[in-house]
Amino acid sequence: MHSAPSPSASKPQISDYTRIRARSIRFLILLAAVLALAFFLSLRAGSYNTPAAELIRGIFGRAADNKINLVIRNNRLPRICTAMVSGAGLGLAGCILQSVLRNPLCSITSAAGLSFFA
Repeated sequence: MHSAPSPSASKPQISDYTRIRARSIRFLILLAAVLALAFFLSLRAGSYNTPAAELIRGIFGRAADNKINLVIRNNRLPRICTAMVSGAGLGLAGCILQSVLRNPLCSITSAAGLSFFA
């Protein structure tokens, strides 16, 4: 005896992999937006206050005031790029170190990491 097909059987089911992948992509886009915002805010921070349009032009060395070009290209951009590269390097080094040492502290099944911060 065959039963009638359920309404959900006609819809294609989204696999867990597809759902997790879509969530990961959304999270990476969010992180990229936060990085871009932090980049712009760090570019703007300093005692020499400049408008946003002049900051963008100053990155390429085309600001109306030569002082803006000098401050952005010689002081602020190297500081921001160094911070981004060193942060990425430290994150990568931590990831490699946990992989090589097989540290269970970051695994989902480990309760030792949770009790450490309690």
